[in-house]
Amino acid sequence: MLKSLFGLLSFAVLLGAITGNIAIRAGVLAAVLLLLLYAFLALVADRRRLLRHNEKNRRLVSKYCNIMKTRLASDWAVTKWDQLVKIDTNGDTVQIMTIHAVSECELLEFYRLTVGADWEQPEKYRKRVKLKVRSVDIAGADGPKCDVTTSWTSDNKLEALVHLPVPVANGEEFRVVMEWEWPAKCRPLMREGTSEEFCMNLTRVTQKLRYRVQLPGKLDVYLAPVGFRNGEPGYSLKSVRTKAGHTEVTLNATSVPSLRKVGMRLELK
Repeated sequence: MLKSLFGLLSFAVLLGAITGNIAIRAGVLAAVLLLLLYAFLALVADRRRLLRHNEKNRRLVSKYCNIMKTRLASDWAVTKWDQLVKIDTNGDTVQIMTIHAVSECELLEFYRLTVGADWEQPEKYRKRVKLKVRSVDIAGADGPKCDVTTSWTSDNKLEALVHLPVPVANGEEFRVVMEWEWPAKCRPLMREGTSEEFCMNLTRVTQKLRYRVQLPGKLDVYLAPVGFRNGEPGYSLKSVRTKAGHTEVTLNATSVPSLRKVGMRLELK
């Protein structure tokens, strides 16, 4: 199509040069510009169609993986969860999750994780979220990357299906590192002066949990526990200064019950 349009444009220039008729040149040029506009609108419409089709495929993959999980008992249990959230001044975050888990089914081939922001983000931020997952062997050495399928739920949570490079047999341990780049995830905290929750809610008992939130520059925060009381056995929440001078709030917990939402609420001072 583009070759045809450029051909018409060249023809218009040539014809105008031969005849010297400005009206002919202007008329053909206007026609070519209209065709260019039509081609652009057609490309935009086709791109939107492809995006809708891609999102539909993602939802279907999520749906049938959920069916497989239910029917084939694709379960796993976290033994150790270590998460670090690094916040930038504009609210962008990088989250690194190091997960140690055990397969609780005959053969675990994928697992599901749902993560979201503490506010209803516009699509312009959501579509820029990036996730990389890599397997790690028991000795701590990096292994192959994991394929990931993502889709957005109706409540604006990102559901990730992580497909393990090698299926894990019942009772065997596996480890992964997940790195999320999430634009404006903490924008209300950093730009609007509101408090924000940093919480987890796992479906199995978690033996060991460490959840850290690191703030930029010399900023400091007010903090409060979520899902537990200060001094409760097995839980601690504290704020310290790192060697680089950043405030880092850390939640440490052991034997966290299943479906218990635990974490912290932070507000800038």
